[in-house]
Amino acid sequence: MGKPAGRLIGRWAGVSVSIALAGAGMVALRHALETPQPLKSVLPGEAHLYRWRRRSIFYKVLGAVDAPPLVLLHRPEIGVSGHEMLAIMAPLAQTYRVYAPDLLGFGLSDRPGAEYSAELYSALCQDFLREVVGCPAMLVASELSCNYAVATADYAPELCTSLVLISPLALQEEAQSTTLRQYAEKPVVKMLLYPLLSTRLAFLLMRQFRQESKEDFAQFYANTHQLGAEHAAMARLSGKLAENMQQQFARLQQPVLMIWGTRALDNQQTVATLHRTAELANPAHVARKVELIQGTALTAHMEQPEDVVAAIRRWQEETGKNTVSGPAEKPNLAFQAAEQQSISPAALVEPASTAAPRAEQTSSAQHATASTQADSAEAVDRDTTPARSGRDEAQGTLEAAPLRPPVELAAEDSEPIVQNKAEETVETVKAESQQKEEREIIAYCVKCKQKRKMLKAHEVVMKNGRPAMRGVCSVCGTRLNRIGAPS
Repeated sequence: MGKPAGRLIGRWAGVSVSIALAGAGMVALRHALETPQPLKSVLPGEAHLYRWRRRSIFYKVLGAVDAPPLVLLHRPEIGVSGHEMLAIMAPLAQTYRVYAPDLLGFGLSDRPGAEYSAELYSALCQDFLREVVGCPAMLVASELSCNYAVATADYAPELCTSLVLISPLALQEEAQSTTLRQYAEKPVVKMLLYPLLSTRLAFLLMRQFRQESKEDFAQFYANTHQLGAEHAAMARLSGKLAENMQQQFARLQQPVLMIWGTRALDNQQTVATLHRTAELANPAHVARKVELIQGTALTAHMEQPEDVVAAIRRWQEETGKNTVSGPAEKPNLAFQAAEQQSISPAALVEPASTAAPRAEQTSSAQHATASTQADSAEAVDRDTTPARSGRDEAQGTLEAAPLRPPVELAAEDSEPIVQNKAEETVETVKAESQQKEEREIIAYCVKCKQKRKMLKAHEVVMKNGRPAMRGVCSVCGTRLNRIGAPS
């Protein structure tokens, strides 16, 4: 009895495996016949291509050119692209200049059969900020991409002003060596398993049978049915795109906002992750905040985009980061070299391409310096030509300082001298008063990573109508912004 029963079970098991393989083969054949599908980006804004390591990275840009930059990083999951950020891109572009790239291997970016890893995407984020955005930006990331945002903020803090992490589940995820992960990138497994993950049933299972629109499924189907789309997706399944970032997160100096959906807290593992992440917040560093969005799960930016955008705006008003309209100043390599060598920045000659956009920002400072030094020169010798500004003496002929008209004096008439000295006294008092006001204004410098005195401070009005102060750092010259009128 035992042997016939065992043979019967083995026979049925063999038949079941054969049927499963045949079904997987049919799905794989259908997937191959329907690949590639037409794919286009429905994100608003201008479409661009970034050539990175001989690969093309597709991205879109929306928002005013002079607005603070913000970069959206989508999840590196199967069927996902920058389309994930559709609901929040336009609202954020009212305040920021928003960049939404498709990560390598996803969307309209190239999908090479290369070795995908967490380090690869971290390097992509840093190079994108450095070569495309060109100045420090806020990073808004979702789930696993939060790891890449944290790595960028830690390894290249000069490129990141602040972070918004939506459902940062994998900050402490360790690479797990399971059988599925071990064989996920094998050619045969990839050929049979990936088509199964690209079906409508898999789409519904991944979204826990939530009500999804036909447009969302059409975007998912088109993204998964692209030549080479399986490489990055299966690398994610094998665990190669995750990396433990708890140490990097703990030592971040930038402000951090974490957004979670309340429905995600029904999962005990998610709650434990939130508690562990909150424990990493170092009170000695910049304050970190957790925002809960009601009625949403892990994709709060897709389910309740209005609440997510409102949370980001409230947080920015509280921290005072990037709320004042105007672009962030690009790093000056010559200036950084001067800092390291303890050389006065005024002794360096800026390239023409850098000096041109800075001329408008520094014109008022040049005129003030030229006027002060011209007065000093007249006090020493009235017959000599008025001196140039200190910047012109060091740089040659960058820009001529405005010259004061000469005063012709009679030998018996000393009244012009008295009047000239009175004018100099008034100007000196005004300059000392202005310097006193400037010394009293303190703001946080992103480059120095601490509060600094604000020079050349002047009042501005933000887009929301609130008053603010704008100036430059007294140490490094970086633009500083502070909310509120001077006290």
